[in-house]
Amino acid sequence: MGKLFNPTLIKPVESNPNYHIESSGVSILVYPFNKNKDPKSVNELIEFGKALAMTTLSEVDMEHSQG
Repeated sequence: MGKLFNPTLIKPVESNPNYHIESSGVSILVYPFNKNKDPKSVNELIEFGKALAMTTLSEVDMEHSQG
């Protein structure tokens, strides 16, 4: 999964099989496996993305403070 996806980030990704995640190393793309576009599904995707972003930012902050 590359340098970005360390064990802290892999766990939430693996625990939610509804989304596919790709990374170019500088950005992350999250999209649902299903084509369901009802408002609840869209809101769930947004919330998952927010949580993933917060986890990612937290990890980056920790790496910068240690190194």
